[in-house]
Amino acid sequence: MSATPDWFIEIQKPKEVATLPERIDCYILVNIDPKCCGTLAKDLNAILPLRSSGQSDGNTITGVLSQEVHQHTPITDHLKRIRRRPATAGEIDALIQTAIDTAACEETASNDDSSTPSSKSHQEAPKKRAKKNEDCNTSRNWSLDMLVGSVQAVDDLMNEIGDESTNSKPNSLESILAKYNMTTAHLTRRALPGRPAETKEELQQWNTGLWPTLFFEKKTEEYKEEEMQLSKEEQITMLEGMNAAIVDALAGRLQWAMCLYTDEVFKHCVKGVIVLNPQKGPIVSRDNGSIVSRGCDERQLQAGDVGAKSNFPDRNNPMCTSAILAIQGVSRNERENAVGHGMESTEFQRGQYLCTGYDVFLTKEPNAYEAMALVHSRVRRVVFGIVDTQMGGLGGVSNEVNGIKGGIHCLPGTNHHYRAFRMNMDLPDAKSEDPHASLRRKVINELKDLHPNS
Repeated sequence: MSATPDWFIEIQKPKEVATLPERIDCYILVNIDPKCCGTLAKDLNAILPLRSSGQSDGNTITGVLSQEVHQHTPITDHLKRIRRRPATAGEIDALIQTAIDTAACEETASNDDSSTPSSKSHQEAPKKRAKKNEDCNTSRNWSLDMLVGSVQAVDDLMNEIGDESTNSKPNSLESILAKYNMTTAHLTRRALPGRPAETKEELQQWNTGLWPTLFFEKKTEEYKEEEMQLSKEEQITMLEGMNAAIVDALAGRLQWAMCLYTDEVFKHCVKGVIVLNPQKGPIVSRDNGSIVSRGCDERQLQAGDVGAKSNFPDRNNPMCTSAILAIQGVSRNERENAVGHGMESTEFQRGQYLCTGYDVFLTKEPNAYEAMALVHSRVRRVVFGIVDTQMGGLGGVSNEVNGIKGGIHCLPGTNHHYRAFRMNMDLPDAKSEDPHASLRRKVINELKDLHPNS
């Protein structure tokens, strides 16, 4: 569960503990020639692609590394293939010396050419193409390193190929390195990040100190929590929605009393349920259309004369609960729209589909049957007050329902998931300066009166 500040607590599937290691041992090539960087990376990708978490097909490695071996190697697709870093003093000195030696060789070759008679000496010597950034190599103060792969992947590749001569194989690591005047002796072992960075600070630290990694901010837990945080306005609307659900519960209790001519037997078991359209604004009211359906209204419509026991839906059908009645009320509205416009009309086809985008408020946690009905109805949020310790379907107590972590709304196999919240039943401080403290206190006390034995 993650606490949404103050008034409501969201019920979520428990976060799975990350299984990726903090560090993985990898082989890298240090200070490679920038001119061969692109082709070398392409050649390495052909035999040692950076492995993703969902990659298990050995065919992606052109048949060099088998599927069984490849799928057990560390994840590396969060690492960038090439790293640019400040050059060391030794690398800069070597670069300058190489440039001096190259210039000396070119000067010697030029002198040799000038001393050789040419039949075209009377012709004007061809102009040399101007070099862009001619002295860039001598002034370069950075170096490039390249990731070859994890130690396990490289070693497995070498072992699988065997002891036979590999230089003749174009897709062997030795043959690729030989193309660039290198051998496996040039491989340097280094501990690199074993997982993607989780924060911008961690990304900066790794990029400068370890190895550049990919960073997907929208996939981080920090970003998700910020995006899912309820605003103060949303919490106020949810509080008023719960207050409206209490009104529905009281009306339902009265309907039961009129049906059975007593208010004792069913006094505390009537659940209040409303369906709210959040697009209608923060004011929760029937007048502005924000309350789309209520359990008591649909019960009244189906029963006709509430005093007639034979017509009372809850009595005739044990599965006709307040939550189901509220959903049926939404369906009734859709049918009426279809009659008014016709099912082929643009107005109907572009209209509401079930409870898509709607929020449902219940005075008591829905059971598994009701919770699944809300999944099929495509609701956006489910907000309830009192936890059902016996038949709750959203994990309000133990965060687990019949082995389902987080409740029905967290089932991995369903094609829709809604957010579920339970009300924080802690009374606000009597000295609280919050202007909504009195309403919160009223709602909490009335919820406890409605369902005292839960």
